[in-house]
Amino acid sequence: MLRKTATTTQSAIKPATPLPFSANERGNTFHDYTIKDANGRSVCIIKSSINAAYIVHAGNAYPELVAALRDLVDLATVLAACSSDRAHHGDDGINPARALLAKLGEGA
Repeated sequence: MLRKTATTTQSAIKPATPLPFSANERGNTFHDYTIKDANGRSVCIIKSSINAAYIVHAGNAYPELVAALRDLVDLATVLAACSSDRAHHGDDGINPARALLAKLGEGA
């Protein structure tokens, strides 16, 4: 479970280190995995290979997810502008995507 800290409760959550991330086993007897940024600097050390893979995958997918959300918001905006039927193409359906972009500090 994620504990609330100054970092996790900020209104904007963005990658603080250059992407892409990578994970490598450290080669010690504890089987630790080091997650590194694009410059090869250590971001964190984690014991689980599955969690290391998840962190790397999620971090590296971040720019693509933001781009897809922006495209979705743009498409919904165009559809709403072209439609007189706001019930099917109005802003209500896209507000969760806008809210997530805002939460990520990416704006919409």
